[in-house]
Amino acid sequence: MNNKPIYNAAFYGRYSPGPDQTEASITGQRRECYAKAKSQNAIIRKEYIDRHLTGKNDKRPAFLELIKDVKKGLYDIVYVYTIDRFSRNKFDIARYKNELKKAGTRLISAKEYIPAGPEGIILESVLEGMAEYYSEELSRKVGRGMYDAALQQHHVGGVVPFGLQVVDKKYVPHPINAPIVREIFERYAAGEAAIDICNDLNSRGITTSLGKKFKRNSLTKMLTNPKYIGTYIFNHTYLDEVTQQKQVEVLEYKNVIEPIVTEELFIKAGKRMELNKRASKPRKNKENVEFLLSGKLLCGLCNSLMTGDSGTSRSGQKYYYYTCCNKKNKTLSKKCRAKSYPKEKLERFITKITKEEVLTDKVYEFLTKNVELLQEERKDNTFILTLQKNKKEIENKIENILKAIENGIYTESTKERLETLEQTKRDIDFRIKTEKFKDDAPSVTKEALIFYLNNFKNKDISDPTFQRQIIDSFVNCIIINEKTDKILIGYNYCGENDTKELSIKNTLDVFESDYNGGG
Repeated sequence: MNNKPIYNAAFYGRYSPGPDQTEASITGQRRECYAKAKSQNAIIRKEYIDRHLTGKNDKRPAFLELIKDVKKGLYDIVYVYTIDRFSRNKFDIARYKNELKKAGTRLISAKEYIPAGPEGIILESVLEGMAEYYSEELSRKVGRGMYDAALQQHHVGGVVPFGLQVVDKKYVPHPINAPIVREIFERYAAGEAAIDICNDLNSRGITTSLGKKFKRNSLTKMLTNPKYIGTYIFNHTYLDEVTQQKQVEVLEYKNVIEPIVTEELFIKAGKRMELNKRASKPRKNKENVEFLLSGKLLCGLCNSLMTGDSGTSRSGQKYYYYTCCNKKNKTLSKKCRAKSYPKEKLERFITKITKEEVLTDKVYEFLTKNVELLQEERKDNTFILTLQKNKKEIENKIENILKAIENGIYTESTKERLETLEQTKRDIDFRIKTEKFKDDAPSVTKEALIFYLNNFKNKDISDPTFQRQIIDSFVNCIIINEKTDKILIGYNYCGENDTKELSIKNTLDVFESDYNGGG
């Protein structure tokens, strides 16, 4: 006899506008959500489906009907295929997750690994730290192989520069593209604009080594590449065994590649590029101040982002704050009247609330008791399977090109395409090895976890590094609405406490500002 409670649930499905979006998408979403519901002893009572509608806003009839029914208390759970089906706007996600929370309803994604509470994110950060060593070890092994190849002036992987090709692991001029490289250098050194050169190359059907159109940065890389004058340079990064600091050794070999342009032409083009850089350089460099809430803070009065700004008082003191974009926008006839909030006070307050909300004794106790079980549940080879699928697709494309070559179809573009695909395959192989290294990393012991948690728990909320760590890891968005006297914090996990709603008045000392920034 099954004594588990049966949950009432709803399914929400959506697909975006566009010719590639069809009813088959809903069929797949429905299948996964029903399977998830069955595994959790839930019965989907009703389906809510929006077709050909974007998730970037909440103007979706079925979605709004779902929210209305949730507020009536009809459902314990709402199932979606992935969170982006529910919404693609993180502020809407926070708002409506909070509405679901008030109604006692959970939002569950059928296909995503989303930590069911702050303990999942904390465990992720611990495990990532443990796996970092193994990724570094793999990188060192690969780096040693590249270093050995560089000592012999061999191609060490990556995209071969336009105008060159690799023969027996060595760089040699490409018979067709090398003259085009000379042409580019000559035209640029003679004073022709980079954008005009790019437009001409594109109109002639000439593409970069990646088969893409030429852009300014394509020319910048080309005009500064010493390989075109026969010089091979490799920057070898390694860890000093004594100081444990990263060091860079520059290997430079002159006259080891047949030059495509003369050194005189290379220098002439370089001087012109340097003059252009100076001319376009901004007159005044702004201070490098980090606004930790950038992209996460929204004005609840007009739904615009609040961004970092600064001002100077009459006494000459510099201050920093967050201001609504619509308050600073000079083109608007009616500007937003929202207050500006002091940067340091607001960031410290968000850190304090988040620490109190997520770094609780209850969370720590759960983690230390269940660390082994959580690590087993966390193991998910979905990403590796995706990489392997991509690798298989690349291998099929390579095989098709090889068949075409066997049948006598061979051009320079065919060869370049084959080289690009083979390089992509090597990159995917490396990523698969890296992910497997992470999975093979040793488990975190209970003792190691306790040490980490105690260190984390005792951090000072005024420490900028700790503030960044807390905000980046846990905070998804913040909405401040003076009209309703509410500040809503949305967190990066699902569960009982995935949103926090507070009164602004009760924290007036934190938000109060002596200046009217951005007006």
